[in-house]
Amino acid sequence: IERGLIQRKKYLNFAPAGVGGIAFNSLEEPFDNIKVREAFCHLWDVEKLMDKLFFNEYVRKNSYFPRSKYQHPDNPIQEYNPEYALELLNEAGWNKKDGESWLTNSEGEIFEIEEFHIYQGWDRILNYFVQDLEAIGIKLNLVVIQNPFEMAMNRKFKLYNGGWVGSLLPSPEGMLHSKYSEKLDVTNITGMANPHIDTLIEEYNLNWNMDERIRILQKIDSIATREYHWIFSWGAPYGYRCLNWNKFGIPENGVGYSGGWLAPISMWWIDLDKKEALLNAKKDGSTKLPIENEIVDFWNNLK
Repeated sequence: IERGLIQRKKYLNFAPAGVGGIAFNSLEEPFDNIKVREAFCHLWDVEKLMDKLFFNEYVRKNSYFPRSKYQHPDNPIQEYNPEYALELLNEAGWNKKDGESWLTNSEGEIFEIEEFHIYQGWDRILNYFVQDLEAIGIKLNLVVIQNPFEMAMNRKFKLYNGGWVGSLLPSPEGMLHSKYSEKLDVTNITGMANPHIDTLIEEYNLNWNMDERIRILQKIDSIATREYHWIFSWGAPYGYRCLNWNKFGIPENGVGYSGGWLAPISMWWIDLDKKEALLNAKKDGSTKLPIENEIVDFWNNLK
């Protein structure tokens, strides 16, 4: 890489990003209480993960349509704030008695999520969430299983770590309409059921004006994020990143308006001069090749 034989690239474009993070099952206790859901949204220290695990390569999501024109600009921010979260939990009936480690309700039951199903290897990340919750008095038990997604599709979960892919032309009906709120094998796994969102979705489905469709989706996003059905996680602020041998001819936009990891297969070509220079550099350990800009921002996203 330092000699330029391999190029390091990040392409900023409009590749669709989807909602992701930790989803609540709002049809069951304790997450049928919006105050509890909002509290949990302020109890995951994602910034700590950025610093300790992710080399600060990502940004936190804050929308059902992240990194797109459909994201509402005034969505509530889910920053780590245990003091505010504790206030919400107290209002929801969860309190910590003097000398005790765990929050309890009026019946003396401790606040415990008995099973949070995760894929093998995710404990490296989610153990930090366990610690964040324990610090405030909530016990969370991680359980590694082969297929947490299947449990989510059958609504056999309290919390589920996952997400959905994005789309250039979103269709929010399956994920947010109340008619799917209690069905199995649907993308509305959280049980979202808001009449205002239903009305907006039906209006959106019949609207052919692009500007109006953007406005409607932003409004849906604003309402849905205030229902606190997801603790939003993180995503890349770019559409594609890679390492590649310095032998390719690459168009100025890199991977196109919404291209991702498959785009180079159809858009890049072997540049014979660059290939020959690369082969010669491989034979001579002292040869350096020009290093191109790492960040390609053809559409001025950063600006």
